[in-house]
Amino acid sequence: MIFKLELAIRASVEPGETGAITEADVVTVLPFSHDMFFTRISGTQLMKALEHSLQLRSKRVTGAFLQVSGLRLKFNHSRPNGERITEIKALCSDCQIPHYEKVETDKYYGVVLTSFLLTAARATVSSMTSDRKCKT
Repeated sequence: MIFKLELAIRASVEPGETGAITEADVVTVLPFSHDMFFTRISGTQLMKALEHSLQLRSKRVTGAFLQVSGLRLKFNHSRPNGERITEIKALCSDCQIPHYEKVETDKYYGVVLTSFLLTAARATVSSMTSDRKCKT
C-alpha cells in the first residue's frame, strides 16, 4: 500500500497514445522530493488512519485527505466520526493472482509513505513499527 496526501499531488496525467507514463509525468504530478519509508501497521491502525483522513475531509481541510494505492474503501459521510468506513479491502501482497481481501484488525500490513506523513501518522496513530527507508 502507498499513502500520499492529496495536497502533494499537483497535476493529473494524460497518458500518450501508447498509455505510457514518463518520469517527467511523475515529477509533474509529484514534484516534492520526500524520503519514502516502509512501515507495518495493524488493521486497526490502518482503519484509524483512514477514519482520521475522512474526518479531516469532512471538515473541508484542503489537501489533508489520504490518496491510497492497494486499498478499496467504502464509506458513508452521514455516519458519525470514527464509524464512516463501511468496508476496507487490501490488495493481497502474497497472492499469485492479485485480489482484494477484507482488512483484518489483528493482521499487519506493509505501507509506504513519505517521511512527512509518517511523522504525522505517528502523532495520530500510535505504535507504528519496523521503519525501513525505501530507495527512491
